[in-house]
Amino acid sequence: MDAKLLAVITSVISEAEKKGAEMALIEYGAIKARIPQRILHKQEGKTIVRRWEREGLVHPIKAGANTSSVLYDRMEVYKARMTDILYAYAIGDLSQ
Repeated sequence: MDAKLLAVITSVISEAEKKGAEMALIEYGAIKARIPQRILHKQEGKTIVRRWEREGLVHPIKAGANTSSVLYDRMEVYKARMTDILYAYAIGDLSQ
């Protein structure tokens, strides 16, 4: 098996494991289904999150009328990460 493909498969499996654990925590009520923008920017980087927004992969959600908080759906974030991994493989750049 090609080393690049193996790296992609490993990344996809790792992300799927993380998502499975995250979904269990959401279902249990230990974490919320939406992640604050501040935390997402720390995890992924502001530039990447902004790119995902431009590409329509994630959509900011205003937390309420009387707050400046912005949230993101965790499932959208997961799909955006997976898209990045698969796109990197497709163009041959696995340096992410």
